[in-house]
Amino acid sequence: MHPNRKKASGYTLIEVLIAVLILSIGLLSLAFTQANSMRYTHSAYLRSQATLLSGDILDSIRTNRMNAESGAYDITIGTPASGTGTIALNDLNTWKSNLAARLPQGDGQSRMMPPTVNLPSRCSGRTAMTQPPIPQRSFR
Repeated sequence: MHPNRKKASGYTLIEVLIAVLILSIGLLSLAFTQANSMRYTHSAYLRSQATLLSGDILDSIRTNRMNAESGAYDITIGTPASGTGTIALNDLNTWKSNLAARLPQGDGQSRMMPPTVNLPSRCSGRTAMTQPPIPQRSFR
């Protein structure tokens, strides 16, 4: 038996423990990065849905321009589109129901300010959108 073996016997265990510690910190960092990536991807998905739905109501406003300029498409957040029968009310009912179906607690408002339309939309949940994805769009 060599006399140097007794001195070096504990170093291997310490090296393994340090390697396991570094590996576990790396794996925790990787898991944290993956969780953030999933959260940001979901937020981007919600914003793209809000953008798509804003485009839908803008197409309806362009189609029914005369009534839109008279304020038929003006509606605020939290207000349901009451009544049926007119094209504008049907469009607003469809838009509000699509917002509620596709976004968590989704809602929106439409306000004509010629030559633009203000279309903020909101949703709440884990990725709350406090700023509208499309604050203003032109309807020309």
